[in-house]
Amino acid sequence: MYGGRDGAWVDESTPRRGEGAGNRALIEAEDTLLGAGLDGVTVLRVAGIYGPGRDPRPRFARPELLPMRGEYWVNLAHQADIVAAITGSVTWSGQPRVLNVSDGAPATAAEVARWCAQARGIDPASLVFDGEGEISRSNQRISNAALVATGWRARFPSFREGFSEPFTSG
Repeated sequence: MYGGRDGAWVDESTPRRGEGAGNRALIEAEDTLLGAGLDGVTVLRVAGIYGPGRDPRPRFARPELLPMRGEYWVNLAHQADIVAAITGSVTWSGQPRVLNVSDGAPATAAEVARWCAQARGIDPASLVFDGEGEISRSNQRISNAALVATGWRARFPSFREGFSEPFTSG
């Protein structure tokens, strides 16, 4: 949803870009909520969701298929941390605001793939990254500083902690 695909850091003030129907719909929904004249509105922009029922690890198990040889940024947020952000925002009574929900520890897709390989007992040095395609989404590093300033703290401060636990429900 943010402009640019150059690996730069982005925050809530970064200009939005409406490429694709999904991004245009998100921008329209944000504009509607923020322009409604209501206090207590919080728009949460959520990074790549993972946890029970959403496991991105298989995507990284095939490094040869990662576009750009895995040299693009991935931003993630565990479901438990997203729930904590939602829960924390329901008591907000101030001016409308926007907060990024991300673990705040972006990593390259290649870094995630290497970590996943090592966790499965595979030598990360043996991985082959030869995918040349264009990345399908963004290539930015999402800052969660505004969310952290509200007192929110990630239970899973990076994919390493989140991927180390089984994705079980309950």
